[in-house]
Amino acid sequence: MRDKRANESVGMSVNVIFSIFLIVVFISVAFVAINFFLKMNNSGQIGNFYEDFQEEIDNAWASSGTSKTFEVDLSNKIEYLCFMDSESSGRGIWEESYGNFSVYSFGGANFFVYPLSAAGDLKSKEVKHLNISQITHENNPYCIQNPSTIQITKDVYSQLVEIS
Repeated sequence: MRDKRANESVGMSVNVIFSIFLIVVFISVAFVAINFFLKMNNSGQIGNFYEDFQEEIDNAWASSGTSKTFEVDLSNKIEYLCFMDSESSGRGIWEESYGNFSVYSFGGANFFVYPLSAAGDLKSKEVKHLNISQITHENNPYCIQNPSTIQITKDVYSQLVEIS
């Protein structure tokens, strides 16, 4: 009789331990899935920002002259938006970040989010029609805090767009 009770209690404890193990596994998988979707949302937000910003730059470039404000409100994980001229050396306040950005400047990328780790796979982008040498004349890279506004301007006689 004792052996039967001992076997039942051992069997029950194995079932309880297995159930607890399954609960821990399901909770872990749920956290991993939630984290994945949050990162995917952040990447989507950055991707949409890049598209919207390029569209505003293209519109300014196509005009004969303009000055407009572009609102920036990305995830609070992104602290700065930076423009860099990879054809020129680093200088100014952000000079120490030049090397980190230059790693991702392949393909002509001239626009970066900082910190780079907050951007996932979308760390850099080439923004076309920018007068990048003028934008980074004093500070290369030139960074703007997030959230903020970016002033987009194109002079009547200029071929490229400037930001400030």
